[in-house]
Amino acid sequence: MITVLLLTTGCGMFSDRRTNRQVIKASLPDFDRGRLINRALFFPYENASQRVGGLNLHAFHQKIITILQNDCKGLKLLTADDPAAAALMARLAGYLSAGDSIGFSEAARGAGIAAMVTGRIADVAAEERSWGIWWFTNNDYYLNVQVDTTIYDVETGAKTIDVSLSEDIKIDGLEYDAMTIGQTDDIAEVEKLLDELAKDSAERACKALSKQPWIGFVTAVDKDRVTFVPGSAAGLTAGMKLNIYGSGTLLEGANGKPYFVPGLQRAGIEVVSVAPDQAYARILSGSMVAQGDSVRLIK
Repeated sequence: MITVLLLTTGCGMFSDRRTNRQVIKASLPDFDRGRLINRALFFPYENASQRVGGLNLHAFHQKIITILQNDCKGLKLLTADDPAAAALMARLAGYLSAGDSIGFSEAARGAGIAAMVTGRIADVAAEERSWGIWWFTNNDYYLNVQVDTTIYDVETGAKTIDVSLSEDIKIDGLEYDAMTIGQTDDIAEVEKLLDELAKDSAERACKALSKQPWIGFVTAVDKDRVTFVPGSAAGLTAGMKLNIYGSGTLLEGANGKPYFVPGLQRAGIEVVSVAPDQAYARILSGSMVAQGDSVRLIK
């Protein structure tokens, strides 16, 4: 049985750092995805369980990747096997380990990434449970595995999904003894639980990612010309009309960390030409477009 320990969505309540008052986000239109494809990055899960043996993380990761690639509509998943993603992942790892959500957001925007999926193997533990009364007490032994999955939204730099799943299975006394001294290599149940948790974690991530509207990001501005990412690989074609929104306002979250908050519309644009990884457009209306601004399709 899988137990959901924690599930949070959204970026939480923001506070203005200058006045420490709550800020209500401006009303924005309903953004659409159409037939455009979002880019998401899969970052390998950390093994934080203190168990170094018996954990087939390659199989665990491949299970998640396969589900995200095959079952998530409108999603292009980049992994460590993609040469173009390797350098980016190294940069993002440094930002995340330092708790730098702003650096993470800016680096991922430049690559046209909409979201990042990652997590950790939080715990692999053996547990003894007693049942019965008085002298009729018996002991059962269980293996428990906990997996945490997080989705980072690139536009804001905040977590949009942070879910912790836990599952246990009954084991025998010999397996319990092996677990208590750190021997997990020969316990088949460990891999079985990891496989089931990988499937459930990936399905939850896929559900969240499939609901995310399409987003691109401005990489350069020259007078009335705008370059943004991604390009034709995401389904963009010449003649498409899109809107640009400000994404540079910093606000302080409830946890004290700064995040970007989506802003108001700055311009309307028309795509004039496309390359696989970037698109070129002219500004039809508005102004004040800046590098890092978000590009959106409206319903």
